Amino acid sequence: MDGDEDSGDPTHMDLVEAVADRIKAGIDVRLITSEYEDTMWIERLQDAGVDAVDHLRIRDAGLII
Repeated sequence: MDGDEDSGDPTHMDLVEAVADRIKAGIDVRLITSEYEDTMWIERLQDAGVDAVDHLRIRDAGLII
């Protein structure tokens, strides 16, 4: 698969870019994802300039909120 190709919902890359733009603009953005999330999306966030350590939390699927 080409790195720029989105095999799922094509709006995912729009979302990644929008999140990265908000962070670059100085807005405090925090993302929560499932532990089952495909690492490809985390890599795409990082490629777009999102520091996963600062902005991403991976939720344990067994945790009930």
